[in-house]
Amino acid sequence: MADKTGIYLHGFDARSSLAINEYFANQKESEYFVAAIEKSASIFMVDVDNEVGQLFMRTKRVESPSQPLVVISSSMFSSSDPLIFVLKKPLVYKQLLALLRQMVLITPKNAPKEEKLNNLLVSHFQNRINDSNQHITGRASSNKTHSKTNQIRIDQSKIAPLVGRQADIDISNPQEIMKVVYDPEKTILNSIKKAMERSSFEKKLLQLTNFDKIFVIDPMSKTLFTFVNESVLRPLCLLELREKNNIKKLKKGRMDKRFKQLVENSELEVKEWQWDEFLWKMALWTSRGKLPKHIELKKPVYLSEWPNLTRLQIFPYAAEIAAVMSHQVVTLTDIAEQLGIEQRFVFAFFSAAYALGIADMSNRQSDQLFEQKTKPYDPKLNSSVKSIINRLNKKTDIHKNPIKEISRKLKGSV
Repeated sequence: MADKTGIYLHGFDARSSLAINEYFANQKESEYFVAAIEKSASIFMVDVDNEVGQLFMRTKRVESPSQPLVVISSSMFSSSDPLIFVLKKPLVYKQLLALLRQMVLITPKNAPKEEKLNNLLVSHFQNRINDSNQHITGRASSNKTHSKTNQIRIDQSKIAPLVGRQADIDISNPQEIMKVVYDPEKTILNSIKKAMERSSFEKKLLQLTNFDKIFVIDPMSKTLFTFVNESVLRPLCLLELREKNNIKKLKKGRMDKRFKQLVENSELEVKEWQWDEFLWKMALWTSRGKLPKHIELKKPVYLSEWPNLTRLQIFPYAAEIAAVMSHQVVTLTDIAEQLGIEQRFVFAFFSAAYALGIADMSNRQSDQLFEQKTKPYDPKLNSSVKSIINRLNKKTDIHKNPIKEISRKLKGSV
């Protein structure tokens, strides 16, 4: 069994446990076995149709927030945790195996240690444990609007920089709509996006200066260097950018003398970002729960691909919003009503996804031909596997310290 992956079952009755155990035991080339104890397992499968399974999952999310879980349920189950993957009863073994093969690659022993990923989730699940009236089985499966009194408790001081504090609005009132829009053309984010496009077209490293802050854009690795702390960068996103871009080419790339000096002489934090990670976070800081002013709230929207939530800045309900947008073409306010959450979470998600170019208003004739029916959120295996595969395809080696590596190379070349 040394070469096999252990699966620990919790919340299953004896007959179900025996059936799963016999299935893997009877497969001649099975890659898995049912572990008798938790320590022997790297994948955890939980049946949440009973209180034992529910308690185990809540406890596990607090103790090991980076541990992916397979949740089995006979009813609709939803969670904002991107590391919870749902299978609906009755199980289809082919689907189960497809999910397990992907999960082997993202279990803690192989997955990156990203402390920021689960900071909010730990607090979220701790609150759920303390609230005996909070049911883990999710919201009701009816098409009726969910009560917002059942939302998870959120630390507003932590979440406000990402989704703002804006109250819900009446989209039939033009004056109300003006409260939740901003002009992206006058932001530092727009300036950086244009510099990225130019850098990609010219295939050259570019040094961009805005608000006396320097950004170096590398089109070959699709990364961006910042020479400023996030605490300084975040408020710049809210300022109106009036100055012209100051752009310089670094003709010799990372070996350019100017780039060497920036890395070696900077007294501030030097960080290398993946483009999608940077744009996503900057868009959240810029929008703060608002929308680009050209987005029409009465038009349906779509999501063309699942965002890489293992690397991007996570916030409550992001995975649920992504799931709805992936399966339906509906308006942003309809999504908020369907999930029973505040509009600012949906607006923030859309603004960030729009900045990545994976979300937009739908103008296709087929989407306008019939009235869109609002379906209850029902996460299925294909969306779970899709999210894992997208993350794995986009995953880069972010565990190493790229700045130290660059500095080492630069010093060796001097």
